[in-house]
Parts: sequence; structure tokens; C-alpha cells
Amino acid sequence: LSLLVIMSQDSPSHTSTFTPFRDVFCGLLSGLTTSGALQPIDKALYLGIQHHRPLFDARNWHKPYHAMGQTLIYRALSNAVYFPLEQWLREYSNSDAIGGMSAGAVSSAVLN
Repeated sequence: LSLLVIMSQDSPSHTSTFTPFRDVFCGLLSGLTTSGALQPIDKALYLGIQHHRPLFDARNWHKPYHAMGQTLIYRALSNAVYFPLEQWLREYSNSDAIGGMSAGAVSSAVLN
């Protein structure tokens, strides 16, 4: 544990400056990317649970990108809020852990 603390203190991420536009853009881009990549898996998992079927049942994988709009918007917004907030709180608190946990709590309270 002490090794992790020492390594996090030497991390170059503490020397970066807060750039809201870049962080929001990167958050939006990562939200769009993860939405596109994970949508088929999310949908198959949901359908498998809802209809009591195995995950790899072909019926769970039919039209994997159908009704993707809500997921796309939510993940893009969630990441666009989280990443700038996490960067700012990490620099403010001087702690990666506190910054990440605080950003997660604030972004979930705002978006849910």
C-alpha cells in the first residue's frame, strides 16, 4: 500500500493544468466511443436477464444497436461531466483517490 502512495505522489498527472474545454471534449468522445463499443453487450445482457435466457442466445443479439440514442446521450453527458470534474477535484485535493471518488459522487448526484 505504501508503494502505491509513493508512486501516486510521483505521478506526472499532478503537474497538468485544468483545461475544461479539452476535458469536456475528451469526456464526450470517450462516452460516445464506449457507448458504441458496449451497446451490443449491454443490450444482450439486459435481454438475457429480462427474459431468463443465456447471454449468448442469438435472440439477445438481434439488432444490437436498436434504440441506442438514450444510452449514447447519457454516457456522453456522464463522461463529459465526470472527466473535467475529476481533473479539477484531483488538482484541488492533491489526491487521485479523493478527486475520483468526489467526482463520481457529484456527477451521479447531478445526472441521476
